[in-house]
Amino acid sequence: MFKDMVTQKKQIYDLSLDTIYEMSEALKEDPSSVELSNQIYVFDEMQSVEIAVNLSEKELVEQVGVSRSKAKEIKNREKELRKMSDAAIKKKYNMSNAEICVLRNALVQQDNYKPYKQIEDAKKVTLSSTISSSKLSVSQLITNNSQKKNGKRINSKYKVTESFNWIKCYYDWDMTDTLGVAWSGGYTYKTSSKKINYYKVSGVWPAYKWGKSVTNTKNAATDGTPSVGCKYSFSQRYSLMSTSFAKSGKIVLNLSQNGYQGKKAQIISKYCHKRLALGGVNITSAPAIAVTVTTSYDCTDTDRTNNIIYY
Repeated sequence: MFKDMVTQKKQIYDLSLDTIYEMSEALKEDPSSVELSNQIYVFDEMQSVEIAVNLSEKELVEQVGVSRSKAKEIKNREKELRKMSDAAIKKKYNMSNAEICVLRNALVQQDNYKPYKQIEDAKKVTLSSTISSSKLSVSQLITNNSQKKNGKRINSKYKVTESFNWIKCYYDWDMTDTLGVAWSGGYTYKTSSKKINYYKVSGVWPAYKWGKSVTNTKNAATDGTPSVGCKYSFSQRYSLMSTSFAKSGKIVLNLSQNGYQGKKAQIISKYCHKRLALGGVNITSAPAIAVTVTTSYDCTDTDRTNNIIYY
């Protein structure tokens, strides 16, 4: 994975409209109560293509966890691309010579292949415009809704809005993504929104394109631990035979604690995009709050969505 970080002003257009509206309303009421973290990430999709090429149908099912029909589809697609000439690929998918070279390299079967190995930085794809990459915008908006009495703060209440938007399509592997949120300070929490938006996707790898509007929505599944954090998981594909995939979503949770001591706490989040591999996401509070994953995920950086709150 590699990241292409841009300044917050340049990224504002990548936020969802409802997040922009929510932020503007909070800013009008009290600018000092709002904290926004927004980042752009670019992920290398070719690592999953290499895994697909170097594993058999049986291994894709047993080692990666895809369905038998999906494994068959992947291998048939691989064979089709191998048979196509560079000229045919360029014409059909509007790819440059450099992009075709990246694809050809990924389609080469390797001797003694070791899936899920850490890729050296020098060997990672670093062109954000290439067909081998997907592009994700994530944001964390924190609004301080704590109450005061006689000029003194009497509790600690925060509204946390976690939003994501896939600007450029990820590859279709039928996996499950997870957004993990963790906090310190012993806050109780309540989730008020967990809506995921699904858009039609046209094309086949390596040339996917998003549709123009939402076709389906569903709620993310939740797995929370009181006073520690919560995981919000959702399938990349809307349903088994659907051509709609998760493009954007918004998780809203409210943290609260009675009384106020002026102590400092943290809240972090991490979007975990599942690649072709088995693995899971964990949230921990000791020795420090963390959202940890196996190497089977492309992830956003918790250092970029790490805000201070007070209780």
